[in-house]
Amino acid sequence: MTGWVLLIRHGSAGSRRKWQGPDALRPLDKKGRRQAESLSAALQDSLGVSGGEIGRILSSPYVRCVETVEPLAHSIRVDVRKEAALAEGHEDEAAEVFWSAVRRSGSSAAPSTALCTHGDIVPFLLDLVAEEGVDLGPAPRYPKGSVWAFEVRESALVAARYVAPPD
Repeated sequence: MTGWVLLIRHGSAGSRRKWQGPDALRPLDKKGRRQAESLSAALQDSLGVSGGEIGRILSSPYVRCVETVEPLAHSIRVDVRKEAALAEGHEDEAAEVFWSAVRRSGSSAAPSTALCTHGDIVPFLLDLVAEEGVDLGPAPRYPKGSVWAFEVRESALVAARYVAPPD
């Protein structure tokens, strides 16, 4: 059975410097909300991944990450599970969550897992995937609101596809 691990960088959340409160509470801005609202359609259009294939959505507890995947979760009737390991500065812990999702993919009726995290975690995980021999292209990108979709067969990564964020 084939599954996917979807690595989502949270949507646009405005300027960190201009935000007055704790950074973990910084919400999506208008552009980020548009990105979040179009995530489900982007996955279907770009990958052919329907919501019914996604069995779990794990997110950094930061508000901007949770808000990025909430519309997807609502559309497929799956709860967003907050994972501290996906928060900024937790590269090694995020790697454990990622590889666990890879091992789990394909082993259930809804074989795909979506992970939402931050701009420091995504390139760290992309480097690990590249070390496994998965082709990410010459210059992997990861702007806010983008998705890296990793195809998994028999608990092994077999391909990667990039889904650009909506404009």
